[in-house]
Amino acid sequence: MEMYSRLKTITVADVEKLEEQLGTKLPNEYKHFLLSTSGGQPLNNVFRKFESEKVIQEFPVDIFFGIDDNEIAGDIFSNRAVFSDRIPSDLLTIGSDGIGNMICIGIGSDNNGKIYIWYDKERELNEPILYRDIKLIAKDFSDFANSLGAENE
Repeated sequence: MEMYSRLKTITVADVEKLEEQLGTKLPNEYKHFLLSTSGGQPLNNVFRKFESEKVIQEFPVDIFFGIDDNEIAGDIFSNRAVFSDRIPSDLLTIGSDGIGNMICIGIGSDNNGKIYIWYDKERELNEPILYRDIKLIAKDFSDFANSLGAENE
């Protein structure tokens, strides 16, 4: 995937530390993405989902998070901590649309590798996590990445 800008270089040791903290292995295609791009802003930054040749879902992808203690807004660890009371623990925030909605990858046994979008909606204090705010958007990271296109396509 071509990136407009990249974050701090990610090493195998960084990915292993992330997996250790999560207590699970990341899907291989997502690991490869992290190691090859380090996260950042994708050049083709609009996700489009088609059904019968019609766009049924479309949103921008502002950033893919990396692993960087100095870049809190773009760091996978920091975002996991910030959203821990709003996003289920079997989802890992891997990116943002730039307006508060998060792109997530499944890391549980039932959803491993699937890509979701979590919509940031107003909630009452201490309201439980609501799965209605989470939508499946791609069967895996490759499917998601292949659905990214240019803004004016």
